[in-house]
Amino acid sequence: FFRSSWISSPTMAPTMSLRTPTASDAKVLAELEMMCAPEVYPYIFDAGGRTAVEFILYALQHQHGEMGYGCHTCVVEGPADAPGAIVANGAEFSGRDILKFMLTHFVHILRFYPFPASLGVFFRGLQVERIIQPPDWDTHYISHLATDPSRRGQGIGETLIRAFISRGKALGRRKIELDVAETNPRAEALYRRVGFVRLHLRKSTLCRNGVKVPGYYRMRFVDPQEGQQGLGNGVSAKSVAGVFLWFVVCTAALARPVAG
Repeated sequence: FFRSSWISSPTMAPTMSLRTPTASDAKVLAELEMMCAPEVYPYIFDAGGRTAVEFILYALQHQHGEMGYGCHTCVVEGPADAPGAIVANGAEFSGRDILKFMLTHFVHILRFYPFPASLGVFFRGLQVERIIQPPDWDTHYISHLATDPSRRGQGIGETLIRAFISRGKALGRRKIELDVAETNPRAEALYRRVGFVRLHLRKSTLCRNGVKVPGYYRMRFVDPQEGQQGLGNGVSAKSVAGVFLWFVVCTAALARPVAG
């Protein structure tokens, strides 16, 4: 993914750069990560006396997996050769990565949570996957987007998204998609401005500890040069992912707890 490079925007401070994070950035990234889905993460990961932010911090100390730092890109203050504080973060991957991500996620959960709390985490993850579904095989998927609240409105998030779009095009991906909570109109307005359109809304009835998980819109980038022709369907990774997750749950039921 992206290595250190300059980025610019008419509304963003000129001294910003992109870089791939490392394990040492986990604490800052975890704080930003919780802003991405403040209802979803506690719903899934608060379990066994451990919290969602603790699990996210643990996962971000590892390179691999959807929640590992390896697929993330952060925006930092200062030039690329002397970067400063992280002010924004995002991740990108495709449906081709889903199975290996799930395997890594499976291992992380078993190592982090006591048994049988890990089973509850797997089950709630399956529930949320019905709302935020894995991307199709040939889709470049953008996720985990968050900007420091004190730096919003400066074009930082928009520039990061455009960098991800450029990356998807360079890789020859047929589609570029993301999800946004129906309760987050500000983020949706940003995505629309960049060129994303709604595909569908997946409603949610999930609720835990008095906190409701919102429905999510799947959105797809429409290149002005291509128009609506990019709105077709591709090869789906959803059924494969679902089978794998059920395999994970069954395996976990027979597994002994792994020390944290």
